[in-house]
Amino acid sequence: MDHLSRDDYSIELTVGIRESILNHFSHARSALKRYEEYSKCHREIDFLKMRRFFHTTYKTLNEIDSDFMAQKLTILHDNVEMMAKIYDDFSAKSRMAMHAYEAIFLQQQEGYVLYEGKLLRNGDELTTLRDQAERYKISVNELKEKIKGMSRFSSDYHKKNEDLKRLKRQENATIVRLGFMVEENSVMAEVLKSFRETYEEQFLLMYERYTKDLRPELLSILNALAFEFDVEMWHKANDSTKIRNHFKNSYAGEVVSSKTYLTYYLKGLDQNKLGDEQKELKALLEYLNQMTPTHCILYMPVAEDLHRFESALEADKSGFVIHGYTDAKIALSQAFKNRINLLVLDLESPGNVLENFLSLYRKNSKHLTQKAKIMLVSSEVNEKTIAKAEMLGADSLMEKEVAPIEIIETVYDLLKVKN
Repeated sequence: MDHLSRDDYSIELTVGIRESILNHFSHARSALKRYEEYSKCHREIDFLKMRRFFHTTYKTLNEIDSDFMAQKLTILHDNVEMMAKIYDDFSAKSRMAMHAYEAIFLQQQEGYVLYEGKLLRNGDELTTLRDQAERYKISVNELKEKIKGMSRFSSDYHKKNEDLKRLKRQENATIVRLGFMVEENSVMAEVLKSFRETYEEQFLLMYERYTKDLRPELLSILNALAFEFDVEMWHKANDSTKIRNHFKNSYAGEVVSSKTYLTYYLKGLDQNKLGDEQKELKALLEYLNQMTPTHCILYMPVAEDLHRFESALEADKSGFVIHGYTDAKIALSQAFKNRINLLVLDLESPGNVLENFLSLYRKNSKHLTQKAKIMLVSSEVNEKTIAKAEMLGADSLMEKEVAPIEIIETVYDLLKVKN
């Protein structure tokens, strides 16, 4: 019998390494595409640090006022939860590279799966063949002993010899089949081992590199989504009379942000008797306090407009230190007293108030190494308001009626541009 060749059992790639990895992380890649706009956001918050706090706070605010969950907030909450699940799934998969090599690469190769299955089936057949060969051997020996004691001229002698020949043929066929199966299994095992070793290192390196590159992208989008959710949650909480009254009664303060809530909550605790959860919240507050703030002066003669912009920027926790005024003279005097990064001014201010404000500010800020960026706001952005903003030397123009997150993102778009 000719010996089997490894060439008879070659395995061709059905799915390439990169393709198998991309398929494995298809949900994560789809999420990147679905929330692509969030990859361009300037502001993020560490969702992994904030996760438990978000869950508890959202639940608490809902218990205080179930009506505060407007449609946008509910959608944002669902988006954050879905993205968190995708990130958790990715994190679990990224830690199981060897399992992935077996499950998503090797098991996708048709030849590999074919021979692996055949190897197992052959193993079962080998067990049966060995049992059969042993039984044939015993039967042949027993029949030989019977024939030895028989007369060659007896009527049964010829029949027993024919039975012996038949048993030997069956025994031989079984032994031949057994030998073939042993050799085939040996060759297939070598082919499978060789195939596995050929691609293992390359797969693991590519898998590690891919997950290493993908993780920060996913986390950045998750953090940006979490930031928008946080801003919207506190914006809606500020609109709720029930929630505002609850904070005034419980903490003697206004609802502003997660940072404010944490500050109020932790102040009422005995610092020497903090449990694990309270210590975690204390560390969270320290994290929120580490953010370097941007100092802003807001001047808007209409209190409602001023409150809307203050609420939006305050929702960015440590992102901003805000000084808001409806009086132009006070706003201007404060602009000279403080280190200001941004001036947000109402383009629709009465008379020549805005022109005089900007003229005096520029005249008295010549000595500053970095002058404040100037953002004007108007009820409508059109050719007329754009022309006026350009004439006043503004750096940016924005409509008043926009979402809080859009206000924050527009401000950061402006601040990243160097003077």
